[in-house]
Amino acid sequence: MTLAEARQEFLDYLAERNKSLRTVRTYGFAINKFLAFAQSQGLDAEAEVGDVSSQVLRAYSRELFHQRLSASGRKTYLVALTAWFKHLAAADICQVNSDAIELPKVTPAPPNPDERLPDMLRSEPPPFENKEQELSWNRDRALLRVLFDTNARVSEVAALNKQSVDFEKGLAVIVGKGGKVRTVFFSDECIDALNRYLDLRSDDYDPLLIRHNPAVKHERVDRDGNVLRLSVRSIQLIVGKYARKAGIKATPHSFRHYGGTEMVRSGADIRSVQEYLGHKSVSTTQIYTHVSPQRLMDEWKRFHPAGNR
Repeated sequence: MTLAEARQEFLDYLAERNKSLRTVRTYGFAINKFLAFAQSQGLDAEAEVGDVSSQVLRAYSRELFHQRLSASGRKTYLVALTAWFKHLAAADICQVNSDAIELPKVTPAPPNPDERLPDMLRSEPPPFENKEQELSWNRDRALLRVLFDTNARVSEVAALNKQSVDFEKGLAVIVGKGGKVRTVFFSDECIDALNRYLDLRSDDYDPLLIRHNPAVKHERVDRDGNVLRLSVRSIQLIVGKYARKAGIKATPHSFRHYGGTEMVRSGADIRSVQEYLGHKSVSTTQIYTHVSPQRLMDEWKRFHPAGNR
């Protein structure tokens, strides 16, 4: 089997396993990067997979290092490559010595979310010049509250539909990474913000959060309104705008870190936090047990004999 054929076979396999489009694209991009390097080593897309030697794999690892990629960036490319070759071996297509790929060790920095993050929820409404501005401000307020309450991934928030939310019980069932289903919860303030926003809308589109741009022509909108759904990038830009107004640094993921950190600090069971955040491994959740330097200093001043003056 040629490298090009093996690449397509693997991507088809991922699609058959119901992997997300984003996951398939990530693997495809990573494999393309390796194939471009392999071509520089005399292996074009029509070369046999079995021609990929341990020497080529090690040379590729060195090349990624010399490109000054971060350890986590190099690991992303090499994990994709390892998964590809292991799949080919498991499917009895071809044996490639994937053990020659040494993954860089990555020590994730413990999250240190800005403790002023809740300030972003307290913005006052500006004077509205038109209906679209009023809709957008109320949508943004609801969005920030959803991120704060649920600590969901930005892709999960973008995928929410109105039907996803049980407004009476204050919860939603979402499908996260790897098809993992979990329940997230909304405070009364969040439900109120969502209701105020939805009451202003006159459409019956499915997405919970949509764009309000008068320049978008009606004929471009599909029946379910998915073309108007807020994208991951749009949510990132909205969060960035309100973070700047609050004078802090924050991304949608900051809300996730903030919620996980505060739950652990307040005594929540680590397994419960793992379930709520949708982490596959509890080791991922354990990063929230880290104490920030500022809080450590506050505790030192409060309890240490040298600091308690």
